[in-house]
Amino acid sequence: ANCAHCHVEAGGGNANMELEWHRALVDTRTIDIEPVHTRFGLGPSARIISPGYPANSVMLRRIISPGPGRMPPIGAVSPDPRWIQLFSQWISAMKPADK
Repeated sequence: ANCAHCHVEAGGGNANMELEWHRALVDTRTIDIEPVHTRFGLGPSARIISPGYPANSVMLRRIISPGPGRMPPIGAVSPDPRWIQLFSQWISAMKPADK
């Protein structure tokens, strides 16, 4: 993924995520956490990553959505369908209590 160069403590990304490769998942501040910015119309169930529910996961929505809010904003013209499938499966495999 092309996220950790910005989404780290001193990286310039304005989300409260820490996505360095060496962090434990629980320390990334992504699992079952409400998004700071847009919810992409997902309503109150929106989470950065919603364990077991890819459809409620803002991070996935940012990866697949064109236009404003898309991530990464540079470096890719269109999302990789294999990455989308893998990321969706990973979220689906999480138990809602996983943190």
